[in-house]
Amino acid sequence: MKTDDYLIGKENDRRRKLSDCQRKDIKKLYFIDKLAIREISRLYEGFCSRRLIQFILFPDRDKRLKETVKKEKRWLKYYTTKGRREAMRSTRAYKRELMKK
Repeated sequence: MKTDDYLIGKENDRRRKLSDCQRKDIKKLYFIDKLAIREISRLYEGFCSRRLIQFILFPDRDKRLKETVKKEKRWLKYYTTKGRREAMRSTRAYKRELMKK
């Protein structure tokens, strides 16, 4: 099996900053406990940004931003072929380690 085809699951995905339980807690803090977004972001400082909390609470904002980014191809300013290659090598090595377990 190729490493690119290996599914690692949500718990091992290093791109995820918050678990599903933490996302539910954020929604509860905002909609039920009526905490401000800024206060919630202070509680989760070090885990995620205030912007991510906004995206969790208002998914339409996230969707709108992703559409804009896709049109403008903003990633071209930041990613180079060399950097992408190194990132993929690192990701594949991580997946190989998970496959061994």
